[in-house]
Amino acid sequence: MNRILGLFFGFLFLALCSEMKGQVVSLQDCTPDAVVIVSQPSKAKVYIDGEYVGETPLRINKKVSTGNNGLSAVSLEYGDFHFKDFNNFILVLEKDGYEDYSKSIFRGDYCASATEALKLSCTLTPKVVSGSIHQVDNSNSEISADNIIRWSVQSSPSGARIFWRVISNTQEVKNTNETYLTNTPYEETRPFNIKGLTCENSNEVTVEIKVTKKGYADQVKRFNVRQAMDQQEINTFFELVAE
Repeated sequence: MNRILGLFFGFLFLALCSEMKGQVVSLQDCTPDAVVIVSQPSKAKVYIDGEYVGETPLRINKKVSTGNNGLSAVSLEYGDFHFKDFNNFILVLEKDGYEDYSKSIFRGDYCASATEALKLSCTLTPKVVSGSIHQVDNSNSEISADNIIRWSVQSSPSGARIFWRVISNTQEVKNTNETYLTNTPYEETRPFNIKGLTCENSNEVTVEIKVTKKGYADQVKRFNVRQAMDQQEINTFFELVAE
């Protein structure tokens, strides 16, 4: 009887941690691949359960390690910060001139999207002083709160040099010269860091990616920044052609 009850509660727990499609996933799968925290404006201090983590925009990646007992342990890690309690946690954001932002995050908020990153977008409210909105430094507001992008540039054959530059149709953002990035294959999650870029003008800005390799013709592709921000990625593949 005890064994039957144990199996029943085991299946009940897994059912509570299932995807919306009805597929049962494991406890490990019910943890997000990463927690991405962005704010408007950016550069807000991030606290999780009272512990300071860093400033927005912030990405805390999932890490799976195997102990001496052969069992897997799951945690979220960013620098010296390690977070293992996924049942629920308190997120607090602080920034001078703005009201503190606080939100409780529960397992049910992300368990249905087990294979995806948990993205938390937070809009801060300016403090009101003497009946008027407190004047704050918005110099950082030009960096969009949603500009954390997954970059993936692949080529066949690999080993091609990657260059990128900014092409702008707005006065707030300047065109840039080509900058060497790295060689293919390249995968990284990072912000655009384009000076003057905002949500309002991002549709007028393009990122150009060029790959070069000795013995092959150069290839160029362009990506609209607004579209890349909406999709949260620039993902492209170059089939190089011999000269």
